[in-house]
Order: sequence, then C-alpha cells, then structure tokens
Amino acid sequence: MVQSDLAKRVLEPLCQRGCPPPRQAEATWSAGEGATAGEAAAYTGVTLPAGAHDIGVAGWRQWIQAVEYVRFEAPVDVCLRYAAAVVPGVALQPEDGGLVELDGRPIREGVLKDFGWFDLGKAKDVVGGGDASGVRVWVDRERGVFYFRKTD
Repeated sequence: MVQSDLAKRVLEPLCQRGCPPPRQAEATWSAGEGATAGEAAAYTGVTLPAGAHDIGVAGWRQWIQAVEYVRFEAPVDVCLRYAAAVVPGVALQPEDGGLVELDGRPIREGVLKDFGWFDLGKAKDVVGGGDASGVRVWVDRERGVFYFRKTD
C-alpha cells in the first residue's frame, strides 16, 4: 500500500514517540471533507481533475489489514474519465443498490469517527468496478460524485 503524505504526517510523529511500526499498530487518519487534491491523489495514484471539489480522504490500518477512501465531486463526465484512469481497462458496470450501501460503510464499525462524508450508500445511479489490487471505484451519475476504496 502506498502511504499518503497525510498518513506520514500523522504516523511518523507517533512513531518518533516510540510506537511500533505502522503495520504493527492500529492507525487512523482522516481529513474528512477538508482534504487537498494532493492528499487524494496520493491515495489513488492519479492527479485529481481540475474542478474536483469537496474532497475527502480517510484511511485505517491494523497489522496487515488496511483500507483507504477518497471522495470528491465534479461533473459526471469528469468523474467517469477519472475512474477510467484509476482502474485502467476496467469497464464500469451498473451497481446493485444493496451492495452499494454495504460498500459505503467503513471496513470496520467504529474505526473512522467522521465517515459521513463518504456517502456512497445514498447514491442511486451508480456505476463501478475494480481490479485485482484491491481498488474499487464508483461514480454516482446522478450527483456527480467519485468514490474510491482500496483494501489490503
């Protein structure tokens, strides 16, 4: 997993005070809706498109389990192009509403205190897809919202 600048700013000071290495301790970081385009791009590996706004990022790890989340708003066509860049070669398909609601929940209840900004469960007209690396993306075609989740 690529460690974001945000995670480095949070985890490195903790480790300087004697905590175990990041993969051996539970760590949570979140900029919620106050994240920058650079912080989000560090998660997705692709520079955010011009016009992306209301950006949110969060992550959690414990031992070998980890998850990262990104959300931003932009015009639907921009979100679709960005999704194609994040998971190249993956055809986005319509998603089942029940599964979208499940995918919109934190990987573990209670580990992310402020997760309301990742509102994938509210989406009605969603296409999504993923690859073998654990990356999943969704685009809410009704509201113009891009969602990203990577699990390790």
